[in-house]
Amino acid sequence: MQLPSFGQGLGFDESRQILVDGVRIYVTLDMKPVFLEEDDRVGTAFISIREVNTDTTIPHITLRVKMMRTNELLLDDQFHSSDGIVAIRFEHTDTEKNEVIGNRESLYNAVVTNREIPAVVKGPVLDGGLYHYNISVLSLGQYENKLAEPLNFDLYASIGKTTRHQVLDDIGKQHDIFIKTYYDQISNIYYDESLRMITFSMPLYWNVNYLSQVPLVHEEVHIPHDLTELMSNSYVGTINGVELSNREILIDDYSYENTRIVHFVISKDKLIRIAQKEKSEQNTAVFSLIPREVPKFPVQIMSGKENFLLQISWSPALIEPDTNTKFIITLRDPKTFDTLRHSTADFVLLKDGTEIFRKHHKAPIGAIVQDYTFTKEQTGTILLLIENINNTGEAAPLLFTVIPEFPFGPLFTMITLVSAVVIIRIRPSLTKLSND
Repeated sequence: MQLPSFGQGLGFDESRQILVDGVRIYVTLDMKPVFLEEDDRVGTAFISIREVNTDTTIPHITLRVKMMRTNELLLDDQFHSSDGIVAIRFEHTDTEKNEVIGNRESLYNAVVTNREIPAVVKGPVLDGGLYHYNISVLSLGQYENKLAEPLNFDLYASIGKTTRHQVLDDIGKQHDIFIKTYYDQISNIYYDESLRMITFSMPLYWNVNYLSQVPLVHEEVHIPHDLTELMSNSYVGTINGVELSNREILIDDYSYENTRIVHFVISKDKLIRIAQKEKSEQNTAVFSLIPREVPKFPVQIMSGKENFLLQISWSPALIEPDTNTKFIITLRDPKTFDTLRHSTADFVLLKDGTEIFRKHHKAPIGAIVQDYTFTKEQTGTILLLIENINNTGEAAPLLFTVIPEFPFGPLFTMITLVSAVVIIRIRPSLTKLSND
């Protein structure tokens, strides 16, 4: 009997429930840590079988565990645990083959392990990516209780990883771009200098039944602020040529002082729709990211405790000094998306930490409208704060840039979203990035 997974995700998966001798059970897989830094290659997998009715771990289990990544078999061995927790510690080495270390019992020739004393696997085994575990249950409940027919389960768990790549800007200066994957290994990263476009690929099985088990695909592109060619109000982001919506591209300039994070967050439903429409036979997802030339409004941000959703737009889209800019902020309930009528809040502008404007607003229809003209001395980064929303003390910050006039043409407004929902194509003439 071959059973699929049910809840695969970052570092964790569990099988569907089945009935065995009148007892409903399921298998869980928990890999730790769920994220590997560049030089971190040590982790542990915990596998157990749970009884549904009592919510307890079934003891005395013997499992045959096959572990694969991108169709490469990394582990195939038997393990026995008296406490019901099969713990396997992976220590990555540069040897050609894997070595399984531990004492073996005689009945199943299985490595003996438990939660406190894991079996150890040394070799080229642990890296970021999506791991496929094929687990065969050989015994269950009692040491001698060998099943006439093994129960087979397929589980999947992702281990995230950060990879660094180098690009050159317009004047030949080198910058590091980091791509952080929460799903599978990233490869084929390119930067097209003429289009200012980043592309990268990742294994993904475009099968509807498989995708129905994938909660979401999450990738991050970390761009240094001084790589100005890639700083933009918003981005066009695609997966296999399909443009993503503003809800699937998130911009975060708040988490790191000198780095922007652009998140690809693609839901299961979107992946399934793409698979159904494209009917692609390739097992690859190709991502692209390119600055959007014209800002896309409204920008959506959340307050600190996520009790308020703010939609912000301004006109003209390019903010320049000595030109009136009209800001419009709509306050909404993030759960119902209803406009919050009869709201109050403070509209505050700061430059280099110094307050340059403040006004208290009452919003009978749930919208704040504020005009402001920036001076030449106020060009650069400006922090907009919508403070003390409805007297709760909650605030929503937004960074943007006032751009001075340049003789060589316009530059577009750059914004920063804090806890915000914002926004993010492929050409053959690409320059491959060098891996560090």
